[in-house]
Amino acid sequence: MDAIAVSSLLSATQPQLQAQIEALPPLGQDATRCLITGVPRSGKTSMLFHLSCQAAQHGARVVWLCSQLRLEQSPPLLPRGVHRSSPALSNVSFKYVPDITAVKRYAAALHLCESPPAVLVVEDLSDLAGAARLDAARGARDAEITKALAALVDALEHLREARGHACRLFVSDAAGDDGPRGLYLLARWFDAVFALTGSDPSSLALQAVGGSAPHVPPSLPRARLRYSLTHSALTAEGIEWT
Repeated sequence: MDAIAVSSLLSATQPQLQAQIEALPPLGQDATRCLITGVPRSGKTSMLFHLSCQAAQHGARVVWLCSQLRLEQSPPLLPRGVHRSSPALSNVSFKYVPDITAVKRYAAALHLCESPPAVLVVEDLSDLAGAARLDAARGARDAEITKALAALVDALEHLREARGHACRLFVSDAAGDDGPRGLYLLARWFDAVFALTGSDPSSLALQAVGGSAPHVPPSLPRARLRYSLTHSALTAEGIEWT
């Protein structure tokens, strides 16, 4: 993890971690496309919402593409210190999409937005691919995921080149379920890949596990960011070197 990425994952209510963040070695350019992986119900949605709240508190407009049913069945935890009445949450909006085809359509029309988002979140990409009732063959599902990611990346690049607008992309997926092949299919599109781990339901860890960014030295020490779940809130607790 680089210092910029870590700082975006920490709540402003954790000033005691600032020295640890500043001690992390610089990696240059910050990642603009990040993938968060983990087994089902590992806290991916809560982690994405944590990221969204941090961006929203700095005035960034955040748009989620997600399944309404899944979000209602498993709503995310709020970061510690953030309340549902917080004015910053007005910067976070949800666009419910039925399947991965709707994700591609959104990407195709993104250049038409008068006020495009500064952060785009796609929650559980593979699940959206499954909702599209694709051919049972694994290749068909993989092809649709690849097309969707290509469309999203192209749309964000067009915004940057044509309008000078920077938009970060965060995607979650249960990529670990189908082994290294599934992770590779997704990871090649992202600057940074983070994995949620932890067997204790009261805590979890976010660890950098890969990415395509050429500015990240492969020999650089990795850091784990520890979170705890208390009183229905997600709280950053500390950083560990790995």
